[in-house]
Amino acid sequence: MLKKYQKQCPKCKSIIYYKRKNALVKGIKRNSICKKCYKNKSTNPNNKICSQCKRDIPKIDFTKLKMSKDGYACCCRKCMAKTNKKFRNKYAKQQLERAKIYRVNNKAIIS
Repeated sequence: MLKKYQKQCPKCKSIIYYKRKNALVKGIKRNSICKKCYKNKSTNPNNKICSQCKRDIPKIDFTKLKMSKDGYACCCRKCMAKTNKKFRNKYAKQQLERAKIYRVNNKAIIS
């Protein structure tokens, strides 16, 4: 069992020790990786690691996103498509009902 100021690296499963002060200042997150794994990350500047499938992929396979630090989305297009498909399937009936209500209330605008 991990103690209060310990975390487990999600990649190599080693234990990460940190001080409370550092955790608050540096913002250690639940998916933080150890120094060893961080150094072994992709060194190719044209590649990026997808946050969902954890693969090293060329940046061309990521959608552009101005808000992010590097200008690309956090997950690749394939993972984004899977996520969007799940969302559409989950809320399909509600979306159809909203569309019907909109068509009834805005007949003049639509036609």
